[in-house]
Amino acid sequence: MYAKLRTQHGSFVSDFKLILPISDLSDNPDIMEYRGCLEMKFTYFVDEHMFTLMGRGSLATLRGAAEATYSYPLLNDANLYIKVFSGYGESLIDYNRNLSKYSIGFSFSR
Repeated sequence: MYAKLRTQHGSFVSDFKLILPISDLSDNPDIMEYRGCLEMKFTYFVDEHMFTLMGRGSLATLRGAAEATYSYPLLNDANLYIKVFSGYGESLIDYNRNLSKYSIGFSFSR
């Protein structure tokens, strides 16, 4: 379960999310120690360019992640998408591995 507060001021959007596990975590009992229960995301639009910066983590374990993305529309619904990620929880399979990734590709939503 999570609660999210979103604010917008012009072309700047802020998201603050609190995540609380309410289901059985027996498969990944320590997942919240790596992903954390707090997340902040900032999105900024300049014309058709979209920039995001996300940070999430656990204050108790000082583990978490940071992510920056860039998106620009190309054709129809396809967007150029560039992402830089560092930390824990980029995927659920590797939630407890600290890794850094650089990605480039296409997205079909923004």
